[in-house]
Amino acid sequence: MTRRVLRALAATGLAMVATGMMASASDFSAPTIDNSQGRAIQPWIVSPGQVITITGSHFSSDANPGNCQLHGAPTVRFRPLDGSPEVTSRPATDAASCTNSMLKVQVPGGFTGGANVVVTDYRNQSTNSGSSGFVPQVTIQPSAALSPGSGGVGTSGISITGGKFRPLNAVASSFKLTYNGAGKAFSSWANDSIQFAPGNASGAVRGEFQVTTDANNPGTNLQTVSFDAGTYTFRPPSVQGGAVNGQTVDSTISIPGSNLGSSRGTVTFPGAAARQANTWSDSGLTITVPPGAQSGAVTVQVPSFGSINGPTVQIIPVVKSMTPTSGSGGTLVRASGYNFGGTAGSVSIGGAPQQVTTWNDTTVAFILSGDTDTGNTVITRPDGASATAPDLKIVPHLTHLDGDNQPVGGQVVASGVSLGSEQGSVTIGGVTAAPLLWSRTSVLVAIPDGVPVGKAPLVVTSAAGVASNPLSLTVAAGQAAPTPGTVAADGTPVTPGASAPIVFDENHTFVKPVKPASPVQLVLTASPHDSPAGGVADLTVKLTLNGKPVNGAAIRLSMLLSPDKDYAFTPDNGTTDADGVFKAKVKISAKGGENVILAESGIFSDQDHVKGAGAELVVPGVSSNPASASGAALPFVALSAVGAAFVCGGIFFNLRTMRLLAP
Repeated sequence: MTRRVLRALAATGLAMVATGMMASASDFSAPTIDNSQGRAIQPWIVSPGQVITITGSHFSSDANPGNCQLHGAPTVRFRPLDGSPEVTSRPATDAASCTNSMLKVQVPGGFTGGANVVVTDYRNQSTNSGSSGFVPQVTIQPSAALSPGSGGVGTSGISITGGKFRPLNAVASSFKLTYNGAGKAFSSWANDSIQFAPGNASGAVRGEFQVTTDANNPGTNLQTVSFDAGTYTFRPPSVQGGAVNGQTVDSTISIPGSNLGSSRGTVTFPGAAARQANTWSDSGLTITVPPGAQSGAVTVQVPSFGSINGPTVQIIPVVKSMTPTSGSGGTLVRASGYNFGGTAGSVSIGGAPQQVTTWNDTTVAFILSGDTDTGNTVITRPDGASATAPDLKIVPHLTHLDGDNQPVGGQVVASGVSLGSEQGSVTIGGVTAAPLLWSRTSVLVAIPDGVPVGKAPLVVTSAAGVASNPLSLTVAAGQAAPTPGTVAADGTPVTPGASAPIVFDENHTFVKPVKPASPVQLVLTASPHDSPAGGVADLTVKLTLNGKPVNGAAIRLSMLLSPDKDYAFTPDNGTTDADGVFKAKVKISAKGGENVILAESGIFSDQDHVKGAGAELVVPGVSSNPASASGAALPFVALSAVGAAFVCGGIFFNLRTMRLLAP
């Protein structure tokens, strides 16, 4: 080796030694994290992967303070406070990431909660980790979620889940919960769960607590950890609206709903006090309509929430009792119940109107009408809502007898009220007597054979089977002569439904039957007597007994003769009114000819006719003279369709099949 080379090597060695001496003299200081003004680490609240800045000195080399390329980057150690294994991270060696006084390093994963931060240089010297001096601490930002995220009335125990909500460096009693922008009480503060009751509102949930940044000086430079847990959605209670019709007091209503909770609430009807629900669940309730409740919208009181609007309930009247349960015309009847209303409506029994004397929401009183037959009692409010009451038993009541002291065969009129329009039965002295005429106010009866002379009770039993009070009838000795109207002119007894024969004069014109002398007169009048075929005529029936109108007597109409069966009555039966009158209409046959009509009540009857304009065929020689002494008539032969053709004297006739109509 040449001397020049040796001199160069020596010079180089001296320089290296000099440089080594200089480095060793200045680089022996341990790294220090400087916490002046609380800015040793930025930020203090971190997330894995986030870059933090550490400020201090002696992190690498005083000889090359601008970067860490001379001795390499130091190691940053994160030592979890919960004792988990430490994790490390190293910055890049460039000046932007590592200098002797600044480090920028990524927070590693693998730990949660808080951790002490220690910097170790290339000589393995560490920043202070003992009981004195500054030992910085960072805290991992918690992640949070709500469970459940929604709920209804009474929901409690909503949990904020995630971690870590209470690291070891957290300041005791520093946790605050904010719900919907205001402070909210909570039941627990734990590392992995925070529980609270949300109440009845939706809102964002936010939590915060304080942590220390210096293990050896926990009261200085406190930092606030905050987190958003999301939004809780309150599901308000509701019930089905709309209308619930046709309800009565004591009926039970089901009201569907949602989010009602589990605590049983109350329901308030208009006009009534609040009443606890029969059943209650999150999805609906049932309630019995209380006394006093009126129609209208109900209100549902949900515990821990308040009132919500329910459906509109229509409450119709209901009858709970009737006093008395039986009576005759003139009896005062009182119906008790609910929701009759404050304005008087109407009462009917079997369709017959009743005279109302008292009307309020719980009581209706009326006088039983003598025109009432048996039937349903219906109480109707002015708005049309009605209640059907228990049937009222109509009891026939006799007031007097006309024709007392009669022999067997003599006629007696038993008068009273509520005898009924439909014919019932009569007994005299226990012997059945056939009624001759029956109405609501009078019954005409002949004393039957077998009734002994003397006093005998007469009892009328309605068609419904209800017996009247008895009246004493004096039966005289002997046998009464037949009463006109009870036997035909030839002496044969007249039975109910029988009628005088149809009579036409020599001009083939209808002749009304002669009315025999009788205490009962039934007269049928048709108007007009002449009408186009298929036309309509008015019918009037007048019924009297001893010259007085008969009220409530049953009238039946039928057709004795018509060119065809296409006639119609409107109506074909009914009862006489207080004037003894019954009115109807008849649509006569669309074929021309006579339409002979029969009206009957009891054993009494009358005829009248309406002649339809059109072709008429009458067989000669079958009419009789209505003025004959006996009043009898020959049979009348009516003609109906057969379609047989005859030619007589060069004239063509279309002769229809003949039907003999017996009287």
